[in-house]
Amino acid sequence: MAGGVPINTAPVAGGYLTGKALIFPLSLVISLFFLWGFSYGLLDVLNKHFQTVLGITKLESTGLQVMYFGGGYLLFSPVAAEVLKRKGYKITILMGLAFYSAGAILFWPTAHFSSAEKASASFGGFCVCTLVIACGLATLETAANSYAVVIGDPALASARLQFCQSWYVCLMYKQCINITNVELGTVSLRSWDHSSPPRHSSPASRRTI
Repeated sequence: MAGGVPINTAPVAGGYLTGKALIFPLSLVISLFFLWGFSYGLLDVLNKHFQTVLGITKLESTGLQVMYFGGGYLLFSPVAAEVLKRKGYKITILMGLAFYSAGAILFWPTAHFSSAEKASASFGGFCVCTLVIACGLATLETAANSYAVVIGDPALASARLQFCQSWYVCLMYKQCINITNVELGTVSLRSWDHSSPPRHSSPASRRTI
């Protein structure tokens, strides 16, 4: 969820960067856009697998979207903005990465102890992990959007932000293509399975010596 141009952002200490000095910090900002583009692309994939493995309904599986967009972006973004205002870009970005890493790591024990017998509890655990990741991504986006604006020449702030966000959009597009290919492959395999005639062994193959 890449946003628009932030307003009233605090300037970077020492003034804005120009030329080659922009390459490294701008690359780091682009990597943050990759993080939430990648995670958002996997959200619908997880949704479908949870329906299959845990046997939950489509309505219940929307809990992932509620946690991701409602809990993370809607509720935690003001908290991230306050941290950015008080502590600056470095602390805010590190905090976002910490939340993102913690949520991703928590997926492993949640998946390890989950089972179909306790599907509701297992899915609840996955929703909590998704909420932690979303809080981290909301923090990263709050910091990265404004940092991309203030790091360079103010006259090119909009173009610089759109350039960073284009990497997010490209990754999202690639994820959508991958998901579509997987779904089409699954459908075609099922169709081929049902349309193929049953295979019978020939009398010669049943002969015994």
